[in-house]
Amino acid sequence: MGADALQGDDGRWRWVGAEKNPKGFRLDAGIVSFESKAEALDDLAAHQVASLDATGRLVLPKEHIQRLIRAAAQPCEACEATYFGRVYWHERDEMGCNWSVSTIQGSNWSACFDALQPTAIQLRQAYSIPDEG
Repeated sequence: MGADALQGDDGRWRWVGAEKNPKGFRLDAGIVSFESKAEALDDLAAHQVASLDATGRLVLPKEHIQRLIRAAAQPCEACEATYFGRVYWHERDEMGCNWSVSTIQGSNWSACFDALQPTAIQLRQAYSIPDEG
């Protein structure tokens, strides 16, 4: 069965399915949902061509990780007026992740951070960015 994007009860789109990308990584479902089907399919396309690093994480460009963070924040009321800075590379941390977000700002940034924390952990466990070191 190939992967496709489906709209949830909340009106947001998520890609789902079961297939392998050309490098053998099994694709089951995206971590975040999107405002449009096109965005969900763009995320799927990025997953289909990505490679795995030595930690088993999918390697995606920094800009794509930024889009995932913004997509995760979009339906969250606490994140309504929140700004996320750029994703940047660093040496792998204690979790094995090699990226972080430079800043999070806004009138309710702390509540937004708390609301997104579970998704942020999933993103940091699933994805790396290309090594710059």
